[in-house]
Amino acid sequence: MKIYFDENGTLAGLKGLICRALSDGAGGLAVLACEENGFDRAGLDALLRSVDKPLTGGLFPAVIYGGKACSRGSVVLGFGGKAETAVIKDISSPSTDFEPAMEGLADRAAGASTMILFTDGFAERNVQFTSSLFDIFGLAINYVGGGAGSLKSERIPCVFTNEGVLRDAAALLLVECRSGVGVAHGWRPIGEPMLVTGAEGNKLLTLDLRNAFEVYVEKVAADTGVSFGKEDFPQVSRGYPFGIARIDMEMIVRDPLKVTPEGYFIFPGEIPKDAYISILTSDEQALLAASAKAGGRAAAALQGGEPENFLIIDCISRLLSLKDRFGSELAGMTPPHSASAGACTIGEIANSGTEFLEFYNKTAVVAAMGKE
Repeated sequence: MKIYFDENGTLAGLKGLICRALSDGAGGLAVLACEENGFDRAGLDALLRSVDKPLTGGLFPAVIYGGKACSRGSVVLGFGGKAETAVIKDISSPSTDFEPAMEGLADRAAGASTMILFTDGFAERNVQFTSSLFDIFGLAINYVGGGAGSLKSERIPCVFTNEGVLRDAAALLLVECRSGVGVAHGWRPIGEPMLVTGAEGNKLLTLDLRNAFEVYVEKVAADTGVSFGKEDFPQVSRGYPFGIARIDMEMIVRDPLKVTPEGYFIFPGEIPKDAYISILTSDEQALLAASAKAGGRAAAALQGGEPENFLIIDCISRLLSLKDRFGSELAGMTPPHSASAGACTIGEIANSGTEFLEFYNKTAVVAAMGKE
């Protein structure tokens, strides 16, 4: 994997990165750009459509390069060898069948080692999508990617494809590059698990037959000693997400992005009815230790040589929580003086070597990329 970066965040700069990657022999591209770049939509569409190699990517609250999170700029990742792509549209629609497009991709990409994928972070069936993906490809490949989108305006066109930038879609890129993937989050429960008694897609309605927000306020106030209302929720929720229980495995974190006037929670990723869910908390040291663990797991999982560089997919909410310490998180994910790049995402997609593919929130994902 080769890494290219433009700090100015201009469309001309992005075009230059893509041209350099293609001139260097890239067979496939991952194109990661900041929402703050403010690209002209028509110009961006035209640029993406002009690329004659398969690509994936998206718009994000921040991109990662050189051990820093950048709110402006663009990253292009170039992958040598053969690459194949597939685009799945209308992910949120219950009538969308994910499997036909992905089955065709599996046929075209025999011998691929890694899938780089990005989806609309606010799509309502991201968990079903990743489950279908795993049903087809299983553990034969590694997966790394996440949710694109904006924290300022919901459901913007945000997924990059060879057709242009799309809303409510996913773009998959299968490449030959070897990888090792590590996943960790560092969150812990503050009380007993609760039963999800009401949920609709990515909306949580009731817990233990009570209004979800009322239960949340009680539990968090008991832990902090401070009461709060819906107007305070964005600040409180950064430190108190939810966790879905899994048998003999680490919880899957769900980040409540907003609360409705009715007291329902909206998440990036579905909440299964009848699941057991806990409210979680953490601290800086636990978050930093988890991200370092993810990096160590990634390097250990790469077989057949030392990593050439690292792809980092880290949740934007970890940046918002850690603030000035986020640089320490990035530094701990990779060995000193190693090259890395990636994005701060709205949901993370990965499998940690031998586990089921998941759509995570508030989680650190690291991929150690092998030499091509």
